[in-house]
Amino acid sequence: MEFGSPVGEIVEALAKDFAMIPILDWGGVALNIEAVAHLEPPAFASGRGRFRTVSPVAIKSELTREPEVSRSGGVWILPGEAGFDVALSHSLRRKAETFGYGPVTLEAITWIGRQRSFSVVGHGSDASGPVHWGKKTGAPVEIEVSGPPAALQALWSCGIGGATSAGFGWVRQ
Repeated sequence: MEFGSPVGEIVEALAKDFAMIPILDWGGVALNIEAVAHLEPPAFASGRGRFRTVSPVAIKSELTREPEVSRSGGVWILPGEAGFDVALSHSLRRKAETFGYGPVTLEAITWIGRQRSFSVVGHGSDASGPVHWGKKTGAPVEIEVSGPPAALQALWSCGIGGATSAGFGWVRQ
């Protein structure tokens, strides 16, 4: 299992904690921890990268304004559907800017894998346990991107698309 973050302090804290515990309870599944290793992102010195995800990419379209100035949260778009490239481009730029890096450009979507659905649990709980159960559908993708090397390293480390904290969009070059 791999955990990642473009914030080195988070990776170091996880590695330190995981090195001290023999078993991790991950949603009711006991995972034996045999080794902990820090994996450095590629250098991306050319300012270009090819990212292939090992887990599906799930992404939401832009927020839209409805009449009467109310907001709608957008809809989930699957790889290959109309607007996916626009939503993914926006997501990549927003993530790079959040980490303080210059613009990242989606150059091409070069491959789309098979769609899969996963059961997910959202945030929050009540007396009976976790709430917001549901399914999220996505597909693994391969994309070509360009931008500052540090921005590409950050994206490689945190994943692409939405729901990356739930394991979606995990990149393996």
